[in-house]
Amino acid sequence: MHERLSYVTGSDNASFWVLVVSLLALLLVWRLRTKALPLPPGPPRHFFVGNAPDLPRKFGHLGFDALCKKYGDIVYLDAFGIPLIILGTQQAALDLLERRSATYSDRRFSVMANLTGFSWFFAVNPYGPKWRKARRAFLETMNPNAIPQYRSVGERAVRRYLLRVLEEPDKYRSNALYMYNATIIAVAYGLDVHAKSENHKYVKIAEQTMKSFHEAFTLGGSHVERFPILRHFPSWFPLAGFKRKLPEWSADARRLRDEPWEAAMTALNEGRATSSMASILTGDANTEEEVTIAKGACASAYAGMYFSMFATFAMFMAAMVLFPETQQRAQAELDSVIGPDRLPDIRDKEQLPYLSALLVEVFRWQPVVPTGVSHLAMEEDEYRGYRIPRGAVIIPNPWAYSRDANLYPDPEEFRPERFLKDGKLELGDLDPSTSVFGYGRRICPGRHFAEEMVFTTIASLLHCFDISGPKDKDGHPVKFELKFMNVSPMLPEEFECNIRPRTEAAESLIRAVCSESELAEMI
Repeated sequence: MHERLSYVTGSDNASFWVLVVSLLALLLVWRLRTKALPLPPGPPRHFFVGNAPDLPRKFGHLGFDALCKKYGDIVYLDAFGIPLIILGTQQAALDLLERRSATYSDRRFSVMANLTGFSWFFAVNPYGPKWRKARRAFLETMNPNAIPQYRSVGERAVRRYLLRVLEEPDKYRSNALYMYNATIIAVAYGLDVHAKSENHKYVKIAEQTMKSFHEAFTLGGSHVERFPILRHFPSWFPLAGFKRKLPEWSADARRLRDEPWEAAMTALNEGRATSSMASILTGDANTEEEVTIAKGACASAYAGMYFSMFATFAMFMAAMVLFPETQQRAQAELDSVIGPDRLPDIRDKEQLPYLSALLVEVFRWQPVVPTGVSHLAMEEDEYRGYRIPRGAVIIPNPWAYSRDANLYPDPEEFRPERFLKDGKLELGDLDPSTSVFGYGRRICPGRHFAEEMVFTTIASLLHCFDISGPKDKDGHPVKFELKFMNVSPMLPEEFECNIRPRTEAAESLIRAVCSESELAEMI
């Protein structure tokens, strides 16, 4: 019996090692085969700079789309030795970034984030334990089941906004920016922000910090990210001038992360705090690392959400001016479902399929992050017979996907009905959120709250107001041409529009839904 057992054990060991050697051999063959595969097609590369001259300087989504139309669905570029892969179709983006998310969830290490202290913004962090902890904290407070506790905050912000539009319609844009600012600060920290409150200062802090963020990652970031050695050079050295601004950018990054958090902790200790991301996360934070992660998650909510919501709202306003028939159809639906005596809210969404489709069409028509957010290949890969090098930066192009006439006939037209079937919202494979909110493990974790907030805004605004295009001094319509600012998220240039209460009853409703205390807080 003992001899029999020894024989079996020896046989099993031999089989095990045969299996290991076979797997190693297959891995080696796969790697050699992958190395032998061609890179995706792309423009010819130049000495030292590679394809740097081919990179679009402005409105990158248009330049990347042109490259894909010339070279194919996936295009290879080399920028000073950094491999870039442009994904020209939604199918390619889904295949790699969604279905192979384990391989493509990384981010290129950001030298500028490290220099400025913006590394608390987990969206810029590489994939790893730190990122996973930060995302977990964010999802704990921003998952679909957590969002209902913030709805009263959003609804109050919308009511205040309606009153502002009623009193000063020409400032509809700046007041919308303030509304989304104040909403995220309230959700993240439980701080009620209005013009005459002490908490108003946090809006100023947040606005200044995001200005610094965009300066840091555009004015200086492009150079130091390509040539990290620049961080060691003096500020007078060519391309190192960004170092003169580092103290200012770093101070702003710390202020946004620390000051609203400290105010939220003071409110908690004094027993006057409302439910917020900070109040939830601080209960789970038992170590210094956990507190740091919680602070970063709250600040990331602001940095990642407020301007995207505002940009989406601005695109909606442009659509209402350019396509007034869609406004009229949405208002007819609101009148039949809501009636004249109350405002719509998110609980009405299922009964408002056309309005729901209208918001989806806003996402598709002008994606506010047209080139999406880049990913990083964590290992060598193969796709459609091409080699994807490890460390390649993968760039999707949601704007191009939204222009795919095979999916969206007449893509430049604003047609909410493309998402309706038999009077019901039906997205299926046409859902643009599969690209506009990101892919895989890097999908925007705040998308559910952002979508609810924007829906509540546009439903309430259309229920109470008519929106029309600019007019000349004699009251005649002026031709309106939509132009964009070269910023991210993409934003329409400011445009004039006429906003008027639909009826006297609508004006009375706006005044009635704001309490006396809220009226006193308005500018």
